[in-house]
Amino acid sequence: MPRPRTSPQPEVPGLAARRIAVDIVDGVLRKKIALDEQLSGRAAHPGLATLPDRDRALMRRLVATILRRLGTLRHLLGDLMAKGFGAGVNGPFFVAVKTSTPGDMTELGKVVAALAVTAQVPSSLL
Repeated sequence: MPRPRTSPQPEVPGLAARRIAVDIVDGVLRKKIALDEQLSGRAAHPGLATLPDRDRALMRRLVATILRRLGTLRHLLGDLMAKGFGAGVNGPFFVAVKTSTPGDMTELGKVVAALAVTAQVPSSLL
């Protein structure tokens, strides 16, 4: 049975700001790009230019709060991981992979291989 056609859903308010915030936090923590560089320097996020002032403020607040509370977040998550999540903890484990080039199967294969040899990760990685 064919799926009914739906009209395109409107963009969720603030979603673009949240996506840019994630990219910027990733840049700071993983890529070691200074926050100032990503906000206004030569490595500024390309999406910043199109954000309305209100969304830009949201993005800045999210980034600042995440980075300020990073130690607390890591501590709390570490405690939860150590204790386990209670009943149902052995449920499905999903991994999302962002590759440098969309559809890069070589990069994806490296992630799958790394997970396959990681202790406590089931072997059914499809």
